[in-house]
Amino acid sequence: MKLAWGPDKTHFIVGSKHKICVLKLDANEITLVKTITVPNWEVTNVALAEDYIVASSKNKKVHIWNRITGDKMVYGLQGGKTRDALCDIGHHISYEAEDFVWPLSLSCHGHILVSTSHIGCAICIWNMKTGELLKRHNEANEEGVVVMLPDDIY
Repeated sequence: MKLAWGPDKTHFIVGSKHKICVLKLDANEITLVKTITVPNWEVTNVALAEDYIVASSKNKKVHIWNRITGDKMVYGLQGGKTRDALCDIGHHISYEAEDFVWPLSLSCHGHILVSTSHIGCAICIWNMKTGELLKRHNEANEEGVVVMLPDDIY
């Protein structure tokens, strides 16, 4: 189970295997605000922004919902295709990561997301509104450190 506070410090998010719950703490009373069920993948970590609900998953993706409507964010790609998650590195890369927690961190205004790219030590910086990968940073140049993904995969 994963837990994170929202920016207003009155709401928090809890992620369990196939469910994400947004709750409110008010005068020592906890109220369920929103529940998102994710039957097709397992939650590994969660984050809560003013406008977004964020969860990483064992299927190597970062999923984002509109916090008010609960609708899954859909981002455009070239060629008219869309995607409903960030950091999808595809299933052709094999690794063992059963106990690995994919960290998520939001900027203070909640419009920039920092995540790992799910293998090794690289981080990805994302624009939450557009789904654009702003920067991938990788310090994997020391001996014995796993080199991250090629620059053309994210």
